[in-house]
Formats: sequence, structure tokens, C-alpha cells
Amino acid sequence: MPKPQPIVVHYHRANLPLLGLAFLAMAGIFIVQAWKQTEMLYAIPFWIMAALFIVMSAPFIVREMCRPAQNEILIVNERGICYRHPSANVGFIAWRDIAGIDVYHNGKHWLLRLYLRDNAPYLAKLNPINRLFARFYQLQFNTPFCVFPFRHHIDVNVHELLTEIEREYGSYYHPTPPIQAA
Repeated sequence: MPKPQPIVVHYHRANLPLLGLAFLAMAGIFIVQAWKQTEMLYAIPFWIMAALFIVMSAPFIVREMCRPAQNEILIVNERGICYRHPSANVGFIAWRDIAGIDVYHNGKHWLLRLYLRDNAPYLAKLNPINRLFARFYQLQFNTPFCVFPFRHHIDVNVHELLTEIEREYGSYYHPTPPIQAA
């Protein structure tokens, strides 16, 4: 039997760093103008807010500018499935822990749901805020682990992705029917 090919899905970042730089430039101009016109006391709170905005957003903008333009966000190989979004990055989910995979339509978008035999070890890897999101996903989608292509600029059809996963890696896991909500 031939070795299955890894499935790698890239996401393309939006023009967020450019927009951030534009906002920083506008805030800087606003601060300089407010500083020049010091007789306008009502402008002081605005330039203080603009300075806080610059200080708080600069690390995010620098991080986004240093990140590669294409990033691997979903990797499927012999080890399992790795969804590398910051809010759901638990590393590789081993095939032995995957009970099922299906496609779900939430009324507006399609997403891929991963059903695990035991969620606890993977939920423990998330920080507390992301754990809250995972609990929300559990209530909304019956599983805390979902791949959201529409949120992360992923150019992939989830139906084709599921077909490819089942074709290449169907023998690696033995799916059980997902538990349906009552």
C-alpha cells in the first residue's frame, strides 16, 4: 500500500498589517497636530487615547508584519490532524483519538468538525480563554474542535477536504457515528 501524501492547507493573511500601519500613521498625525495646538485643551484626551492606541497595537502589528505571508494552518499526515489556529492549537490530534470527522453547515458557512474519543487531554492544552471558546463550540457544534475556513482566509472546499482525508487516511482511524445533540 503506498504511503499517503500529507495534506497541507495554507491560510493567506489579510492586509491587516497595512491597515494597522495606516491607523498608526493617522494616530501619529493626530498626536502631532494636537501637540502643536496646545491651546485646545479638549484635544488632550484624544491624543492621550491615540498614544495608548499606538502603544497597545504596535506589538500586534509588528508580529503580523514578521509572520510569513503563507502559513500552514491545517496539516493532515500519518500522525493525525493539526489545526494551527492560535485559538485552537493543541498540536497534533492523533488518529487513535479521532472518533469521527464530518462537514457541517451553520446556516451561512461550511466547517469541518472533529469528534474526539476524549476531549479532556486536548482541552487541557488550551489557555483558559480559548477553553471558554471550546466550550461554546461544544454547545453550538457538538464538538470543541472545528476547522473554520471562512474565518482564517483558507481557500479550501471542506467537502473536497473531507473526501481527500477519507481517501488518504481513512484506514488510519475507525470512525464511529458522531453523537447527535438531543
